[in-house]
Amino acid sequence: MKRKQRTAKEEQRLEELLGRYFDQAARKGAPDSGAFDSDKVYDTVQRNIAWHRQRRNLIWAAAGLTAVLCTMASLFWHPAPKPVLAMRELKTGAGQVKQVKLEDGSIVWLNAGSRLQYPEHFGQDNRQIQIAGEAYVEVTADSKRPFEVITGNVCTKVLGTAFNITAYPEQRLTEVTVISGKVSLQAVNDNKQPGTVVGPDQQAVYAADGQRIAFHEHVAAAASLRWKERRLVFTGKNYRR
Repeated sequence: MKRKQRTAKEEQRLEELLGRYFDQAARKGAPDSGAFDSDKVYDTVQRNIAWHRQRRNLIWAAAGLTAVLCTMASLFWHPAPKPVLAMRELKTGAGQVKQVKLEDGSIVWLNAGSRLQYPEHFGQDNRQIQIAGEAYVEVTADSKRPFEVITGNVCTKVLGTAFNITAYPEQRLTEVTVISGKVSLQAVNDNKQPGTVVGPDQQAVYAADGQRIAFHEHVAAAASLRWKERRLVFTGKNYRR
């Protein structure tokens, strides 16, 4: 067998490998055969080293791939937070009545001494506004995005209707009178209790803590809108818990 010529660096490497080979054989108690092929030993050891290097590279590659997959999974399970909607506010002073058309086409008439907070653009899942005081709301129908009116701790949910809502903070009551369509009232963030469904010419009254205290089936709903014509109406109602 013709031996290949080795460089000085390869000769030094061979001596190191052979030294390790004999040391390992001595530790294991292997018998001395008296003859061996140094080239064959050199090639065998080099192949073992190459195999271990390849195995180590595969392990690092697998670790890198796992890290990438974990990062992608975290992005999938933890999507980017929804953008904060830019809010607008409308206020009315004594004797003032104002009207505003919302982005979805719904219209809100705001009575005197009231405040309306609403987003410039509604989200994709719902439409929500906040009212303190009294307002008349005509809601544009949108089955995919329920319309919600928050008054203190009471949430009025509608799909498409017209109703009057009174919720002055000092009165600590929310009074909803439906002109057309239907609404559902319940305490904010309370999905355990069914809401109160209010239909045309019906009225529901809730306390500040979100509890219903009165329900009227036959009311003159149109009378609740006289303030739109700047008329003062005395109802004589007195609600007690």
